[in-house]
Amino acid sequence: LTISLPHPLPEGPLPIVVVLGGLGGGEENIRPVRAPGNNALVGYDWPTGTRLPRGIGLFLSAPEFLDQVLGMPGQVAAGIDWVASQPWADGARISVLGYSLGALAAPAVQRLTAEDGNPVGWTVLAYGGSGLGELMAHHPRLRPDWARPMIGWLTGLLLRPIEPAEHLPHLKRRFLVISGKDDSFVPARSSSRLQALTPQPKTVVVLEGGHMGMGPGQERLLADIIRVSRDWLTGAGAINAP
Repeated sequence: LTISLPHPLPEGPLPIVVVLGGLGGGEENIRPVRAPGNNALVGYDWPTGTRLPRGIGLFLSAPEFLDQVLGMPGQVAAGIDWVASQPWADGARISVLGYSLGALAAPAVQRLTAEDGNPVGWTVLAYGGSGLGELMAHHPRLRPDWARPMIGWLTGLLLRPIEPAEHLPHLKRRFLVISGKDDSFVPARSSSRLQALTPQPKTVVVLEGGHMGMGPGQERLLADIIRVSRDWLTGAGAINAP
């Protein structure tokens, strides 16, 4: 975990904001947040590392990779449990912000934290989808094309324990769902399914452009995503105003 705290620490407890980004490290994922105010930002380092193996290396490392991915929600839940126990933390105000790959794992994380006695009150699901097999088969960089259906089916089977559709119906509290109007990485059907499965009360925002982190105009898109997330969390009382 990478934890960013205000200095000096204020007298009151700090809301906990857990950021689950793509495959980047926790520090990288929280660095774009400027002037976070009196809030505790928590970034998570994915156990898989930032570069995935390719070709034959992908198949040789598949068992270890699968073990790492399936263990990820439990790691984050354990991290939240530790953070919530700190003297500076407000355990009654915990938010989980899932972006891209992080949005795929966030529902499983939230379900585990509730079982551990640390319910997440506010959740952001940005640029994610439901149907991990479909997402893999649709990935524009997956080759060869003829293997897409088989790889998609196998992905859906092996990663079912963290499939968002398995967890979203069991979740409560408040949700913000963000998607891209022209997202080429997340099929519209998968994005719509995630929106439909996300419980009420929820807010749905569709931003112009493609998938976050991909293509031109990313600096402006990232600023918009942070602004939408921050404004929603502040308005809902999840965080202290920056």
